[in-house]
Amino acid sequence: MKKLLVLSCLTLLFISKSTAQNWLAADHRWIYHISGGFAGFDHDIEMTADSDTIIKGFPCRKWRFHSNGIYNIAPQYTYTNGPRAYMYLPQLDSFVKMYDFSLQVGDVLEVPKDYGVFTYQIDAIDVVQAGGLSLKRQRVHYLNPNGQPSGWKFDILENIGMVGQPFEVNYPTCGFVLLPQEECGSVVDGIDISFVCFSSAAGSYSPFSGECFLVDTNTPDQVNFQVTPNPAANYIDIQPDGNVPIQVVRLMDVQGKNMGQWQGDVRQVSLQDIPSGMYLLEVTFSNGVRRARKIICQTMH
Repeated sequence: MKKLLVLSCLTLLFISKSTAQNWLAADHRWIYHISGGFAGFDHDIEMTADSDTIIKGFPCRKWRFHSNGIYNIAPQYTYTNGPRAYMYLPQLDSFVKMYDFSLQVGDVLEVPKDYGVFTYQIDAIDVVQAGGLSLKRQRVHYLNPNGQPSGWKFDILENIGMVGQPFEVNYPTCGFVLLPQEECGSVVDGIDISFVCFSSAAGSYSPFSGECFLVDTNTPDQVNFQVTPNPAANYIDIQPDGNVPIQVVRLMDVQGKNMGQWQGDVRQVSLQDIPSGMYLLEVTFSNGVRRARKIICQTMH
């Protein structure tokens, strides 16, 4: 097994300064959903290119984040070279490699962060159809700080980055393109950042909905919902605050596992087969807005 440490003092010796950006490109845009945290985050953020600049002699792209809520991320800078993508970390005053599609199965990539290292190992490499795009994919799993494999697995798509596991599950899972910037926590106890969609001039990939846009939460048609009773024993009633129809209802446990999904304008969900515990109920409305509520299930079996 090859182990690759990607501090700039090693990696940048092999970077050609004349190579043009060929992913993380100016026409690329991503949307992610932010949930959890003590502030109760539950909204989307959009990542778009702002401008090009030079950092330490390398052509970089500046990225800004637009939110329809209160969660903010400072501008970030990336550099790409062929199959590799790097991010500039001011705290280290260096570039760190986030992705490398020249790696082989079994290779390990260590990505320095603000604190510690984000490490993952490649399990498989293939090509997938992601919407209208045919892309190389790395199937990987996260390595714990002690070097032992974890149960956290995710996919990486070339030109898009970390996308969770949208090819296996029907709900968003942890995924954020700038790996050193953010990690994912529990959807209840911490901040969870989930990939929603990607779009570019060449095509788009939107596995969880038919649209890929950031909805303005200040417009009048934005909605929310209430859940009663809570705690609940046998069922819960969903009570929207507005007149926008419900499109999808999902119930997830604290690890993000899908416990149930209901299509259409659902107003009541049965908890008869759900074990007692804390869950996250996510409602997607027909205008693209997603809202979530923590619920406590106290079923009697």
